[in-house]
Amino acid sequence: MLGSILSPRSPCCSSAPCVPIPIRTPSRTACGCLGLCGNGPNAVLELHGQKPVKLSHITTTTGLARVLEQFCDVRVDERTLKASQLRSAGNAEARRGNAKRAVNFYRDALAADPPQGRHLILSNLSVVLLTVKDLDSALEAAREAQACAPPGWPRGYMREADVLCAMGRKDEAAAALEGARRADRGAHRSLEYQAIARQLGLDKRAR
Repeated sequence: MLGSILSPRSPCCSSAPCVPIPIRTPSRTACGCLGLCGNGPNAVLELHGQKPVKLSHITTTTGLARVLEQFCDVRVDERTLKASQLRSAGNAEARRGNAKRAVNFYRDALAADPPQGRHLILSNLSVVLLTVKDLDSALEAAREAQACAPPGWPRGYMREADVLCAMGRKDEAAAALEGARRADRGAHRSLEYQAIARQLGLDKRAR
């Protein structure tokens, strides 16, 4: 397919007549990624004492694991890798509005028994369980996320507050929200915290 960028009637800064210049439509080669990697490198690997390495099409957890192994001699635990893949799939379903499918992916991710990151999976699971109105399970997931989270991570408390608010247990929700602030003194700046605080009538605290 041919096109032109100049025509005889196009404005030109030269006194010479304008001549159509044919150009070909750009072609592309399928790379097997998710189609979200853009037109160029989407990651830069900086190794000590070496020139930075630009990487393209790093769009999956498997791809990232391969990079770490090849360039950094770091091997990702297979359980962590599997759980990360399942969590990513759950995130994709949640973004599409398929909450029930997301629940299944997150539960499969937990079943993979990853040594790290369980709190992140549980946090996401709590959100989609709240979406499908399974409030008791959503509350359980939020509290489990708190129990296995590293110090200073407030999101589990915010998940708990969100579920308790949906249950109408506002005093407990306010206490959970305060727990988020104890975990991270800057938690009140997050949009999620502020949204829950508004539901509880605690706008002044959220500021």
